[in-house]
Order: sequence, then structure tokens, then C-alpha cells
Amino acid sequence: MKPIEKVIAIICIIWGLHSIFVEKSIPFEAIITFISLFSLSQAYSKNEYNKIKIKGKVSNNYYLSFKPIFYGIVLIIAVLLIKWNWTHIIHLVGKDKIFKDDKSKFDILILPFNQICKSEGKNYDAGFVIKDRLENISNDFNLNINAHYLNNIKTNDITYNNAKDLRLYHNADIIIYGNLMTSDCSPSGDQICLHFQLDESYKFDQKSNNNYVNANVDDLKNGQIQEEIESIIFILTTISQIGFSDDIKMSEFLQSQLNEVDISSEISIYIDLADMLLAHNYQSAALKLYSKAHEIIIIKNGITDRSQFTIKINVNEDSYVIDKINFILEHQGFSNFGIGNAETNINYLENELKKNPKDTISLIELAREYINLGELLYQSGEFCASQTSYEKATHYTKNEISGNKYGYYSSQFGIAKTLLQIKNMINVGMFY
Repeated sequence: MKPIEKVIAIICIIWGLHSIFVEKSIPFEAIITFISLFSLSQAYSKNEYNKIKIKGKVSNNYYLSFKPIFYGIVLIIAVLLIKWNWTHIIHLVGKDKIFKDDKSKFDILILPFNQICKSEGKNYDAGFVIKDRLENISNDFNLNINAHYLNNIKTNDITYNNAKDLRLYHNADIIIYGNLMTSDCSPSGDQICLHFQLDESYKFDQKSNNNYVNANVDDLKNGQIQEEIESIIFILTTISQIGFSDDIKMSEFLQSQLNEVDISSEISIYIDLADMLLAHNYQSAALKLYSKAHEIIIIKNGITDRSQFTIKINVNEDSYVIDKINFILEHQGFSNFGIGNAETNINYLENELKKNPKDTISLIELAREYINLGELLYQSGEFCASQTSYEKATHYTKNEISGNKYGYYSSQFGIAKTLLQIKNMINVGMFY
């Protein structure tokens, strides 16, 4: 080896060792410099070889004796570079993507939560426990959920944009991540901060996707936990059925979930999920959630009898939900669901009037329910029953009420009379 090459080799070795042991990084610059300078050196040696060859002095040429060693060194370095950077190479060509871009299942990517919590004498990460719970529900109800726990990633400083990039790269429909503060530094017990991002195509407009809750990880593992955690499980399992279940199966699944979980304080979740289901043409399933939200609104307004849950309460949320319920009933041809609810409310109000015949509000509400029932029956083809219902509506409002307070019900009374006249015209053959 020539003196200049020895100097280059020593410099590169020192540079490489400094990178490995001090900077804790792979010595790319040192390796590339080593290869580059030696390549230049060998190019020079080859030029010298050609000159010597002309003079017939090939056997003593330095280039020929060093050539196998040089290519061996280059090969070893190339193999090491590939090995050290294999993960980066795989990522560069996209071969480490977790989910296929075929949407055959609802793909959930779950990241490790920042702190580890203890459960049953072992260490569990909250993200892994959520994955476990989702898989159990998926197996119990035969859902199309594919949950993956990404354990080879640092999540200490993950941001919204980082999470979005990960979700898009791995073709996930949703990504879940968060933080856990153990009871050692939290007097109220384990604190879980849960975040999730859903693919925009699902049209889910959840008011907040960051929920701070007190939660015991044993409870999380067993599904007995705070409402916010149960809410995310409910949201995920519901959304996972979009595109994989028809309206009837979705409704049946929702009913089974509503029987098992209690997130009654989260009215917005029911409304947002119902909006999303309606946007995807799951009308019966959306109706079930709107009705659940309406029931909660009624109870929160001080009415504990669940039979009243389609009676209008003058609050903004309820007005929105009622409009949605009416819209669905209209497009479903007024299903038996609506007829049954109207009949339930009528029975309740008639009993209230028996207790207090002078209860004007109940009387007007009863007339409104008969109008509603009459229209439901008419749309269902039960014309005689429909006419009877309209006649009862006019009976209960035979003395028209005036004034701003009852203006709405006065207009409903006018509608009842008009509809009754139309039905009578149909009966005598004036319309066909």
C-alpha cells in the first residue's frame, strides 16, 4: 500500500470509529470517502499498469496484486451497507406497509402508548390492550376488523401530521395512539389520553377525538371501563361494518352493542355515528342511533319514562334528531318502527289525560301523535285506520287554540283537518 493510501485508510478508520462510538450512527461518510479515494487510487494504478504493460513488465505490477483485495473490500462494504440499511431500503420501496390497499377489511393501526402500566403483575401497553379487546369483539361478532399493533416505533413526540402520514403510508382506515400517566404521578389513578384519526371517506364528524379519562388497565382489558374508552370501541366496531354489512345486519349489530355497552352521556357519538350511517345509506341503523340519542335527550330533560321518547322537547339537539328521524321514516315508507312508537306515545298521553283531563299540553301532544300515526298508516296502505287516526286528531283539537304559544299545534290542527278532507275525497272517488 502506498503511503498516501495508508494515510487515507487511517483517516477513514478514525472517522468511522468516531461515528460509531461517539455519534452513535453508521459511518456513511467515512465509508463513502474510503471507497471513493481508493477507487481513484486504483484508477491511477491501472493507468500505471497500462504503461508498464507496454514495456513488458506485467509481473511486478502493483495494480494486479492488489486488484482482488480491492474488490473484496468493496463487496464486504456493500454487503454491510445493505444490512445496516435494510429497514430503510424496505421502507423506500414500500415493502413494509402493514395493510394491503384492497379494503377487504377495516384496518386499524394502533401505536404503543407512551408509558407502560402494570396489570396482573405484568407490563401491558394500553395500545396493545385495546388491540386485544378489538380482536375479541371481532371474533365474537364475526366482524371484518384487522387490528395491528405497531410495536417498533417511538411515539414520544408523535404529532397529528406524523400520525396521518403513518395512517396513509400503511393504508390504515384508522390510527389510534395516546399517552398513559400512571397512578405514581396521578392522584386520581391511571390517566389515559386517547387519540384517533379516521379516514375522511367515512364522513364521521366526531366533535372531539381526544379523550382524557381515568381508567384502570384491568378494566380496559375486560371491557369494563370509562365511557370514553368504551365509546371508541363502539365507534370502531360500528364503522368497521360499513361496506361489509347490509342495513338489516348493521341494525342487528348495533342493537347487540347497545345492549352491552353504556355510553349514554355521549349523545354526540350517537348523533355523529347516525349521520355517518345515513350518509352511507344505512337508514334503519341510523334510525336506531337517532332514536337512542333522542331517548337520552328526553331523560336528560327530566322525563324518566322511556315510553315518551318521541315526544318533542324544545332543545336544539332534539330538534335536529327529530328532523333526522322524520327524514328516515319518510324515505323508508314509514316503517313499523314509527307506527309502534306513535302508538306507544298515544297510550301514554291518553293515560295522562285520564289523570288530568284539563292538561292542555298533553291534549295537543296527543293530537299531534294522532296526526303522525295517521300519516304513517296512510303511507303503509292502511287507509281506514289512517282515517280513524285523523278523525281522532280533529276530535282532540275540535276547539282550535290561538296564540303564539300554541301556534305550532294550531297549524298542526289545520293540517289534520286538511288531510282528513283529502282522505274523504279519496274514499268517495274524487282522487285516483
